[in-house]
Amino acid sequence: LQRPMRRAQFNPVRAVFATHTGPERLVAIQHNHFRCGALLRMESAREEVRRNEMFAEALQSRVNALSNDFVGRDDPYQRAKIGEDRQKALAELDRVKADLEGAKKQISDIEEEARTAGVPPGWIR
Repeated sequence: LQRPMRRAQFNPVRAVFATHTGPERLVAIQHNHFRCGALLRMESAREEVRRNEMFAEALQSRVNALSNDFVGRDDPYQRAKIGEDRQKALAELDRVKADLEGAKKQISDIEEEARTAGVPPGWIR
């Protein structure tokens, strides 16, 4: 019986030790360490942006529906309740938009940090 050949897995540390010597090795290890951390933070920030954008769209849709419902009601009690719900949804939409701007700023900060650390431009994209 023949065993199937296993594919060798890429090991970034071994790759650094195999291709770099002396002080270059230390710089390459630092770049790899920074790259792994930056990739995880970038992935997390992008996921937060995606989630906040979807939530903002849903909230905007709810605000639009409540606005249309508010205009179509004659009963003062129902109008007051719908107006209250609309104000709550607008406040939540403002909070989500602020979170979205914060997440976008976090992405630009990670990119700037990588640039100042000397990481090649395509590494964290």
